[in-house]
Amino acid sequence: MIITSVAHGRTAAASHRLARHLSRCVDQTYRVVAAHDVVQTADLVAALEDVRRYMTLNRRVVIGYRHLTLNPSLEWTDRHALIAVSVILRELKAELSPWVLVEHGK
Repeated sequence: MIITSVAHGRTAAASHRLARHLSRCVDQTYRVVAAHDVVQTADLVAALEDVRRYMTLNRRVVIGYRHLTLNPSLEWTDRHALIAVSVILRELKAELSPWVLVEHGK
């Protein structure tokens, strides 16, 4: 299911780097598929900032930003991707951590 897992940290700079990575190519499309309750927007940069703010205020959050690549050869529906998010959070013991599910090209 997971092809790669890259840790990005918990800081504002990490938030900006990850947003830049996810939206860096002019012809690359992306969309915020779903997000944790703390995220109040479908805008990628603002969503990652909502997550950073929550991580800063909530000491129960155990992991920082992590970019996980799901197997692109599978036909992922939004429902399947949400199930994957649930499994991943459970495996990382990060059920209390905020998350943003972003679909994007290469």
